[in-house]
Amino acid sequence: MEDLSTTGAKISFKGNLKYQFKESRIISDCQMMLPDESNIDARIKVLGFVYNQAKDISHIRCQFLEMSDDSALAIKDLIDQALKNVATESSVA
Repeated sequence: MEDLSTTGAKISFKGNLKYQFKESRIISDCQMMLPDESNIDARIKVLGFVYNQAKDISHIRCQFLEMSDDSALAIKDLIDQALKNVATESSVA
């Protein structure tokens, strides 16, 4: 996972996934593992796809359409903790 917000994410995968992740495709049963190793289940819409041929990596931007309250809370908690860590590091420097 490259980027995460309460409304969506940017995710990278090894290989060319052009045919699996077409723009505007709705994925009803998407499960993602967050950096803290918690899982979220969501319905997502693929907003964009870029394949980096030199690195053999696919970058997918997606929007969360539906998710459980627990999944939404897990994302919010993860973002809040990351922001708190950044603020702490800034005040130390």
